[in-house]
Amino acid sequence: MAVPIDHAGGKEVGTIPQQRLSYIANYFHDKKLDSLPFVYSLDKVHIAAPIKYPYNLLNMAANYWTHAREMGVNKDVDQDRDAPFIFAKSPRSCIVDPGEPFYIPEGRGRIDWEGELAVIIGKPAFHVAKEKALDYVFGYSIMYDVSDRGGRKRKDAMFQGPDWFSGKSLDGAAPFGPFIVPKEFMTNPHDIHIMTRVNGVVKQDGNTSDMIYDVEHQIAYMSSIMTLYPGDVISSGTMGGVGTARKPPEYLKPGDVVEISIDGIGTLKTPMKAMSERPK
Repeated sequence: MAVPIDHAGGKEVGTIPQQRLSYIANYFHDKKLDSLPFVYSLDKVHIAAPIKYPYNLLNMAANYWTHAREMGVNKDVDQDRDAPFIFAKSPRSCIVDPGEPFYIPEGRGRIDWEGELAVIIGKPAFHVAKEKALDYVFGYSIMYDVSDRGGRKRKDAMFQGPDWFSGKSLDGAAPFGPFIVPKEFMTNPHDIHIMTRVNGVVKQDGNTSDMIYDVEHQIAYMSSIMTLYPGDVISSGTMGGVGTARKPPEYLKPGDVVEISIDGIGTLKTPMKAMSERPK
């Protein structure tokens, strides 16, 4: 059982809930957890996605410099001047549990990996100033933004270019979890190590310090357009190392296993299976 520890030694700062989190974490830190009747080994239980289902699941596109560059974005971006690119996934159709397979649809042979820090909103946020944005965060988790790089492209006169809905909103395309760590135990969201492995081989290895738009700017921008509600999830973008940017490109196939690890949170594991294997 992983227990977050207040490394400040239980220092009593902030609100009463913050103090209680510190008390609980430090109380269990020195206990023999195996002897407690409510403690179970992780390999003996099923861990579900930590929120089923948020009102909103919002995603940042090309939000790490390393990923933007590998995808051909060579222009300078100013987070105070330029608006980020946001897309949404359906929480009900896309969120799946840790360890649950992603079923690759027929004819979709360019499924990619994207390991991301998930930001969980803790209270209603509307027109939030970036200086106050972290006050609206409950905690952090892991999300796999499953992406079809062969997603359909529109060629009609009105709307040309990639079809984001087709490429990003496949059924089960948002594996989520395994845990939410309260922000009190991850006080700096802009210095967190993230790693993605495929079949045990490291494919992405980076840090949230590489974000173009930090968490404060993400919340400020999104809340300037719509109300964010408690439990809403922001998937904050991926780092460089995606399969489609490799030479030659690499994509996932049935039998592959994607593991996304974030320091202080854990590992999100997603096996790939063919659509024909999906239970009816």
